[in-house]
Formats: sequence, C-alpha cells, structure tokens
Amino acid sequence: MKFVKDHLLPKARSRQHFYEMLIDNGLFLTYHNGIPSGIIDTDGRKYSWKKLGIEPAQFFALDQNEQLHHIDERLKKLEHLRSDHQPERSIEP
Repeated sequence: MKFVKDHLLPKARSRQHFYEMLIDNGLFLTYHNGIPSGIIDTDGRKYSWKKLGIEPAQFFALDQNEQLHHIDERLKKLEHLRSDHQPERSIEP
C-alpha cells in the first residue's frame, strides 16, 4: 500500500482526483459519517489514512492545490479578456 502514498498522492491534483485515481487502481473508499476514511484493497483488507501514512495536512494541501489551480485559470481568462478588449493605440508624432 506504499504505492498509494508514494505514487498516487503526489500525482493528485485535488482530493477528488486522488479518490478517482484510487478507484481507477481497483481500490475502494471506506467512509465514516459520510467522509472518506480510508481504502479497501482488492483482497478486502481495510486501511485507514493513518495506517497508510497519509496525514490530514496532505489532504489540506490537495485542497489548496485545487484552489490555486482555479485561481490560475481565472487569471488566465482575465488576461485573455483584457488582451481582447485592449484598443489599438497608435502613437502619432
């Protein structure tokens, strides 16, 4: 299960992307009070995030990465809109 922490988690762009990668790799999420609390492997063994060595701060970092990605997309759209609406300015002598 070291694969989850060392391979999947670093590649995840967001918490949702991490969950999708787990499922794509044949793992199932376990839930506690509606919140993902770990995984079940293909043999039916359960692993909590703590047992996998994944800390809450790492999920917080995934959430921040997602927010930064959205901010970056918005800035790019704004720059594009500004460049499209810039009037042509010519300097005449």
